Parts: sequence; C-alpha cells; structure tokens
Amino acid sequence: MKKFTKLVLAATIMAAAMPSAAQSIIVNNQLKSKASLVCRPNIDMSKYTKRTLAKNLEAYTPISKKVKTKGDDLVTVTFMVNYDKSEMYPSGDLIITSKNYSEDKWMDYDSEINDYKLTCQLPAGTYDFLTPGRFKNNGGILYNVKELVNITNDTTIIFDFAESNIKYAFKTYKPNGEEAKINEYELNEWWEVTDTVTKGNCDYFADDIMIILKGHGVVGLYDCTATFKRVGEYPGETVFINKLSDRYKISSSRVFEDTDGTYIVKYETTDMSETLLANSPEDFVLYEDAFTSIGSDADRLYQGFYTHELVGNVRIGGRLNNELRQISNPITKLYVAPNISNGDDASKFEILVQPVFQDSYFETAHYEITVNDGEGNPVEVKGDVDINRTLTGLPVLLDKNGNAEYVNSGHVGNGNYTFYVPEGGSRDIRMYPGHPQFSFSKDQKVLDYGSSCPINSVMSMNTENVDLPGKYSNLEPCYIGRYGEVVSGCYSVEIKYNDSTICNDCVLMPELLQLFAIQGNPDGVITAHFENTNAVVDGLQGKNTTDVYYDQRNEDWTAPTLQMLQFKDAEGNITDRFDNAEDGILEFAGGDFNYTVDMNEYVSWFNCKEQTVEVSYAPYGGTNWETLEVNEIPDNFFMPGFGYFYRGSLQNIEGEGWFDLKIKLTDLSGNWQEQTISPAFRIGDTQTGIGNVNVGNATEVARYTVDGRAISAPQAGVNIVKMSDGSVKKVWVK
Repeated sequence: MKKFTKLVLAATIMAAAMPSAAQSIIVNNQLKSKASLVCRPNIDMSKYTKRTLAKNLEAYTPISKKVKTKGDDLVTVTFMVNYDKSEMYPSGDLIITSKNYSEDKWMDYDSEINDYKLTCQLPAGTYDFLTPGRFKNNGGILYNVKELVNITNDTTIIFDFAESNIKYAFKTYKPNGEEAKINEYELNEWWEVTDTVTKGNCDYFADDIMIILKGHGVVGLYDCTATFKRVGEYPGETVFINKLSDRYKISSSRVFEDTDGTYIVKYETTDMSETLLANSPEDFVLYEDAFTSIGSDADRLYQGFYTHELVGNVRIGGRLNNELRQISNPITKLYVAPNISNGDDASKFEILVQPVFQDSYFETAHYEITVNDGEGNPVEVKGDVDINRTLTGLPVLLDKNGNAEYVNSGHVGNGNYTFYVPEGGSRDIRMYPGHPQFSFSKDQKVLDYGSSCPINSVMSMNTENVDLPGKYSNLEPCYIGRYGEVVSGCYSVEIKYNDSTICNDCVLMPELLQLFAIQGNPDGVITAHFENTNAVVDGLQGKNTTDVYYDQRNEDWTAPTLQMLQFKDAEGNITDRFDNAEDGILEFAGGDFNYTVDMNEYVSWFNCKEQTVEVSYAPYGGTNWETLEVNEIPDNFFMPGFGYFYRGSLQNIEGEGWFDLKIKLTDLSGNWQEQTISPAFRIGDTQTGIGNVNVGNATEVARYTVDGRAISAPQAGVNIVKMSDGSVKKVWVK
C-alpha cells in the first residue's frame, strides 16, 4: 500500500468578507449567496482564536505575540467605536503600533451594551491605532486610524467611522487597453443575490488590499475573491479611510482573468492624496513555465498558481488562484504587471507568483489496516484517500522587462512550513531574498519542472509530549525537484521500532505513530524506509529511496536530512545533463534539524546541528558505488530551512550515461539519513536527435513547441511530447 500525499486545494470559507487589522476571518453562518465569494482560502484555524460577534458572525483572530512590558509603566486604555448601525458594522479588530510595541487585539461584542468595547493596559507612549469595518450594502470597506496618540494617563479612544469618508478605488486595464469589468449583481445587505444586472468581460477578481505604515509594515489587510462587482464605479473593492498623513500608503494586488488569459496587477500609492489607482496596459509582462508530467499514467492536466504579497520581504498575504483548472498542454502563462515599489526596506511591496500543476485529480486509493488500541486489542481501520499528484514550482519575482528571479527560501509542501521559521519562532515568514545559491534567474533554468528524480526532505517533528506516555515522532516526507519544486504524490513507507514493524501500510502514518506513543513503549531505535517512484527521467524510471535511523535513548534523537540539491554547469546553469564530466558541479544543503516548541508564545521552529557527509555514485541501477568528494562551504550556511552547504565536482567520473547518487548524513549522536537518487545526473550527449518518441509500450500521441503550439513533426529546439500513457517529456531536436 502506498501513502498518498494530499494538497488541500479548496479548503475555503464562504464568508461575508470583513477587512481586518489583525487579518481576522469573519464567517456569516446565515450566508446563502448565489454569487461566488470566497475569502481567506486554506486557513490553519489552529493559529486563530474564535469569538462570537453580532448578526451570527464568528471571527477568527490570529494569536498575537506580545512585547514584554514592565508593570509600573502601564496605563488603562478603553477603546470604543462610533458608527451608523443601519449602514455599517465594525469587525472589532484592533491593531496597536508604536516604535517599541506592536500587538493585535479585539473589541468584544457585548450584548448588554449592544456594541464593541475593549479595556486593556498599555505601556505609556505614543501609538497609532487602527480598526476596520464595512458597509452592510456591500458599498466598501472601512478603516479608521488614530495617528500618533500620546498615552500618558488612563484614557478612552473612540473610533468614528463617520470620519472614514475618503474613498480609494482601483481601476484596471487589460493588456489590450480595454478596461476590465466584472459581472454585476443586485445584493441585499448580507450579500445575498437578488438580481443579475449586467455581464462583464472578466470572470474572476481577487483583491488583497494593504494599509501600510511606512518604516513599519502592514497594519491593515483585506483579501477576498468574487465573481461579481461591488457597489461603486469600479470593479473590486472600494476603501474608505479617514484623513491620514503621508506616513501611510495603500498597496494592493489584483488577480483577474478573461477568456484570453490570467492577469496579476499591482497598485501602490506614493502618498495618501492618490485616491484613484490605475494600472497601465503597457505594464504587463509574460511569465511562462513548462513542466513534465510527474506521473507515468496521467490522463488529465491541471494548472493553478499562488500569489504571495510581500511587505518588507515578509509574506503578508496570498492565495491559490484558478483552483487548478484543466489544461491541454503542460505550460503555464501569466501576465504580470510588476510595478516598482516606492517603499523603504520595511514597507517595500512586491508580488511573487508560484505555479501549481497537477496530473491526476481526485482518484482514490483504498486502505485497510489493523492497529493496536493501546490495551492489546486489534482495531481495524479502513477507508479511501484521494490521490493528488501535484507539482508546486518556486515563487517568481518579475521586473518590468520580464526578467524572472526564482526565489528559493525553503519549502512548505506536505506540511513542512516550520522549516521556514527562524530560530526562536516567528509568524513573520521572510520569503525574499531566498538562499543565494539555490535562487536563480530565468536564464539559469534550462529544464522543465518535474524532469528530475527528487530528493526527500524529511521533517522529523520529534517531541516529548507530557500528554503522551511515550515519545512522539511526526515524520513528514517532502519530495523536492532539482529547481526546488515540491512534488507531492504517492510513496511507500515502512516504520520499525527495534526491528519490529510499526506500520507498512502507512496511509495514516501520523495517526499510527501517535498510537505508538500512546502505548508508552520504552525508548528505542526507530527506522523508516521511504520509496518514491513518482518520476520519469529522460525515459528512465526514477526512484528515490530514503532510510532514516534515530535512537530515542539519545538526547538528540532526530536524524539529519537533505533540504536541497542541484547540479550546475561551469556557467552556473542548473541542469543534471553534461556533455563532459568536468562540466558538472554538485551542490546540496542539509543539517541536523531539531524541533522546538514554545507553548507560551504558540510558535515552533528548528535549530540546526552539525553532521558528517558521505557521497557516492554508481551507474544507473548499478551497485558498484564510488566515493565522490565534496567540501563544506561555510560561507553558504543558511538558516532557516537549509543548514550546511556542500559542493563537489563530477570531473573525475569516468564513463557515460545516467548515474545514481547516494548521500548519507550522520549527526554527532549517531542518528543518520541515507538516500539514493536514481537517476541523478547524466554524462555524455546521449540525445543527438529525436524523431518520434517511444518509451516501453508508450507511444507519442501529441507534440508541442515550448510556447504551447501543436506541431505534427519534430522541430529543431525543445519539443514537448505527450505519450499514450499520459506522461509528458521534453526532448531536444537538432
């Protein structure tokens, strides 16, 4: 039985959208809109606190990290809101900002006074305060800001939404100069559709709107997608704010699409006097990427993409767009308008785009396993699991000339989010710049995504949980291609304890490991064996085999792991195919990453300890392994997420053809990981020309140029070839 990793693609909340100072999610339990409105997809609710508001609204506000203060400096501050209850409603969210203090709070809805109120203690000082709301008739979102308020004694702060009367709107043009318009609906005050008004020329709008305090960062964020027009002159959201100084600015990203393409637009004010923001049709540049099907039997191809909004290089917001729509050829195309940000280091605003591909969708696998209930009684567990073979590329930053920078700052696939987090913990994820050795330009990327056999980055979240009698390991494999793309799909795994099998039908691996910890077994040796055959490389069956060994009796009972691996030629191009051995360079990173949890601050992270490295190679499928010398490059150590950096040359390798690579990492406690990448690299020009392609019993059924045009015969250059078994290959024709 194989384990199938799942990418949640549509874990969405149908919501009455609410702007937020603290990025809250507001859920209206009574919403029954016929229009498509999805807000804040893919939310991890474990990071939020639930509270009940008026009108059947539930709010989920992020758990904030407080700045420690001295008790004798505190004063009492009461916050209230003044607003027209017939036309608008506040969220209750409150963000407090000063030079040395920042915290998200909320004003609870009190049914006795029928209003919002918060009383709290703050250190004496000068603050900015912000709270959001919105109009009931869908007429826009509201922000009320109090600037540079000097708090020295107990006081009351009253936010007045009547002051929030300066309107900011966003006008959108397509590349052809046509103004983008969207479907218009007549809605009631709770966004229920009562009538269709007019049909627009776009099918989808997604807005992320940010209120930014210069030199500090985001203090207000609103994000929502819709297929209908808001009330107002322009499509998308209208924002109303009280008069502010030029200490503030507004930034926004917009994703929209029509029958011709998908477009990403960036807006940004230079000062608060700019109330109508518009893009220029000439701003758009084309971003393209091709991928090789990650399964040999794919019958359908799907495509989507993430957008990531960065302020001060920290990820503030983002979303999965397109919901993985079916496509006919393995190429993604996006039109991006990447205007240059006018911000300082803390408030610079950028948008990254990140492609997602999928080649089989919602197929199912059946599993039947028997587990121990902790008292010696067998329990049968069975069910079905979806197979989503998904490839997620790197985030890409584009400039106005179409130059693309591929940003590799870590990977979040398969739950490996915590590798992003700096030591000591933080919810601010710094995505840019990435690792300088594993980030690259468009010219350096010469192969397609998915064209290599991946490595396996195993996240071992080993914890001694006081609620469990035994030690608990949550092992999360994450398969990473040569460019840093995350390849999720199917793999097999067997886990043993002191040579006794815990599970070899590991569809429910985390649950089974938790059951094992509940049984309270004495500390012992844990081994895990992973096999992944979800790759075809140059017509060869690809396979990653990973073995993990760790001893729970050690103080350090976590095995090290690989995090990234690339091959480069002498010019710095990233490729695993070389005409001559002396042209090839191996670079990889990894470390002994130990998991730490701070329950007081609700954060977790990994540190990185030392390790030893052994590298060897053999002809593809062979057993005659030879040592490959590598050197650690201390200057390229990088945390979080990568660890120690190593480099070696292929110059002494003899022979031609494809070769396998084996890497073993051992920490100072004797825990180790060993993985074999087969095939890993090729020496010699083994493809001198391509006619029709045949792989095994599969035959060529379609052929495309790299720009997606169907062709009836091989053409000089790179050809994309689809096979009868559903696989896709990229071939070079001379």
